[in-house]
Amino acid sequence: MISWGVQVNDFGNAILDAEGNFIKESDKGVDEAVWRQMLIYARDHGLTGGNFKKLNAPFENRLLAQSGEIRDRDGPGGPGICLYAAHGCVQCYRYRRYRFVPYSGNPVP
Repeated sequence: MISWGVQVNDFGNAILDAEGNFIKESDKGVDEAVWRQMLIYARDHGLTGGNFKKLNAPFENRLLAQSGEIRDRDGPGGPGICLYAAHGCVQCYRYRRYRFVPYSGNPVP
C-alpha cells in the first residue's frame, strides 16, 4: 500500500479518514487515474480495509505500465530504499557469521 501512495503511520499501517477510506497522497504512489480505477474496482467487488491487497493481482499490469517517473516515486524513500535494505542485510549477515558456532554434540530429545 505504501507503493500506492496511501498514507501510513509509523508502524506501516494505513491511515483511514473519518469514513473509513484510505487517504491517498497525490504526489506519491500510483497515478490518480489508476487510483480511481482501483477504488471503483474495490467498491464493485466489496473490497474494504485489509482486503485492498487483493487489488494487486488485477492491477499488476496497469501498475507496471505506469511511467518510470510514477513508479520511482513509490512511497517513502523512493527507489533508493532498496540499497538501504540490502546494506542492512549484509550487515546482519556479517554480524551473525562471526557469532555462528557449529553444534557438535547430540541433539536434545
